[in-house]
Amino acid sequence: MTMFTGVAFFFPDFAWLTEILGTPQIARAVHPFTGIIMFIAFIIMALIYWHHNIPEKNDIRWAKGIVEVLKGNEHKVSDNGKYNLGQKLLFWTLILAMFTLLATGIIMWRQFFSHYFSIPMLRIAILLHSASAFMLFTGILVHMYMAFWVKGSIRGMVEGWVTVRWQKNTTQDGTVKKCYLN
Repeated sequence: MTMFTGVAFFFPDFAWLTEILGTPQIARAVHPFTGIIMFIAFIIMALIYWHHNIPEKNDIRWAKGIVEVLKGNEHKVSDNGKYNLGQKLLFWTLILAMFTLLATGIIMWRQFFSHYFSIPMLRIAILLHSASAFMLFTGILVHMYMAFWVKGSIRGMVEGWVTVRWQKNTTQDGTVKKCYLN
């Protein structure tokens, strides 16, 4: 909902999206609150998964083998544990985007805070807020695309399990290794 109202505020052609909440005025009032809820939910998720997203030495081998990964031969590249370098970079990109959205959103929040900041500061906040929202939206789209690109990934995310064949095909030496629960 936050994304839809944000797109409506940024692109006038999508102003009709504000009607999701009833009126543009309601959307303008609710957008910051849904943004804070989204930030809190994202931070809770980040606190759960951050330790899996710390870059390691074997991530360099994965980066060097990016051509094989893009060809669909990720099993030829090093076994990275729960997340590969691409997923880790996406995680930290989304963290940066969320914190930037929060900080700039507070600066721009007309009802409570914007009058404390100069016009040039507000303009910079709007630019950074827009760039961060684009980064977040693009990151989510890439994540969704990659989930559909790697067959069997959706089942792993939705149902919490993958087939032994899927795991053998996505590990370097074709063996079933660790089982990660969180």
